Amino acid sequence: MAQRSDILGEKVEGESFLDAILRPHRCYYQAVRGLFSRPELHGMAHITGGGIQDNLNRILPADRNAAIDLAAVRPLPIFALIRRMAMWATPR
Repeated sequence: MAQRSDILGEKVEGESFLDAILRPHRCYYQAVRGLFSRPELHGMAHITGGGIQDNLNRILPADRNAAIDLAAVRPLPIFALIRRMAMWATPR
């Protein structure tokens, strides 16, 4: 924010950027806990700062790969704002 303090005046779905970025994340444990006992599940990745590429590759065996259809991923509006303010041409 030191480089782009103007982000502080931005709104995300009607709330300030700071309120939006500091809101606690949604816990997905209840939604996925039923999968834990399935024998075909060998790992899960919590996608954080490293993005899909870095985080997903950590749980895949060396001889495996994954294909992600980015058209099917709907990032939250706050990420579009961050990308715009950072002037990134593509999602990270």
